[in-house]
Amino acid sequence: MGLFQKLRVLHYLYSVNRRDRYVAHCLDFDIVTAADSLQEAERRLDVLVRLHIESFLNSNSQGALNGSAPNEFWSRYTETLRHGKTLPSSTLRINVPDVVPMHEPYGELPVVSAIAA
Repeated sequence: MGLFQKLRVLHYLYSVNRRDRYVAHCLDFDIVTAADSLQEAERRLDVLVRLHIESFLNSNSQGALNGSAPNEFWSRYTETLRHGKTLPSSTLRINVPDVVPMHEPYGELPVVSAIAA
């Protein structure tokens, strides 16, 4: 599937806002959510990103997925990684529509996450 060849990894940036809520941001699609715990913020972001990608795949759209986050967030992500504030890697499983016979009816995208101070 072309999407999984083009998009090799997802980039998540986590931070804590003024209300002490965890903000989870998928930089690749500029999708943001928040929750009271890091685990819930990650779960919510996974659901939103999966829905976004699967909706795109099921629409047979010739357009592109949403653009990425503004450069300031990518810079913050890079700085966070430089300071060693990475989180354990994870994998997001995406259901692929049954358009052509495939060995597996899903694709997997690794997620590299960082948490900003």
